[in-house]
Amino acid sequence: MKKQTTAILSILYTTWCAFWFLAIMLLFMPFFLLLSAQKARSTFWVSKLKKTWARICLFLWAIPVKITYETPLSKKRTYIFCANHTSLVDIVVMGSFMPANFIFIGKEELNHVPIFGYVFKKFHVPVKRSNHLNSYQAMLKTAHAIDLGRSPIIFPEGGIVTTNPPKMARFKDGAFRLAIEKKIPIVPVTLLFNWIVLPDEQYIAHRHPIEIIVHAPIETEFLSIDELDAIKQQAYNTINEPLIPYQKPTIKQKAETYEQSR
Repeated sequence: MKKQTTAILSILYTTWCAFWFLAIMLLFMPFFLLLSAQKARSTFWVSKLKKTWARICLFLWAIPVKITYETPLSKKRTYIFCANHTSLVDIVVMGSFMPANFIFIGKEELNHVPIFGYVFKKFHVPVKRSNHLNSYQAMLKTAHAIDLGRSPIIFPEGGIVTTNPPKMARFKDGAFRLAIEKKIPIVPVTLLFNWIVLPDEQYIAHRHPIEIIVHAPIETEFLSIDELDAIKQQAYNTINEPLIPYQKPTIKQKAETYEQSR
């Protein structure tokens, strides 16, 4: 009986979250439509709207959010924000605290989410990762956005790839290549407990506090492309460190531990 009650409450809570996710975006849609006609001049206000939307969502979902900054970020600088990716709610959480004019780089499938998909396609950079030409074009669009002073948000795992959250998958090169070429800092971001709030492919939401750790920027001004792997590993280690206490060993790791103990 207790399990049935818990399941019903989870479904009701999920419905509540989905309703406000779409309803607030629909409420803001006239402003997005107005700003879409303004082109480059609109990007600052679009970011403000998206940040407001994200914060209202988290408030109505009754999810406490704790944000820790290792060092203050300058509002006058452009950054590339790189975060671990375990849940669709990562987009809302990242958008809720961004200090600057920002743009998401995300999977093309988000274009098909009702209401939200229009805004994502219009103001962000969708990527069809299975298509190398499309991925290259997305990087060119992102580079142009950087030239306009916009800070990209990139999930360097290349999507929700991990099958054992919060253990991360290997990072792809794109974000770090861009940072070195454009000589702008990378800001590693650790998102804690999003994998509990909305587990990937389950689509059943759970109320749970969230933590965001915004790490100190990694400067790239004097780096060359030969140091790409080193800076990628540095970002990975920085993001991963707060996740380690919550990572469960895989079956393979358990087997290796067992063999070593024999």
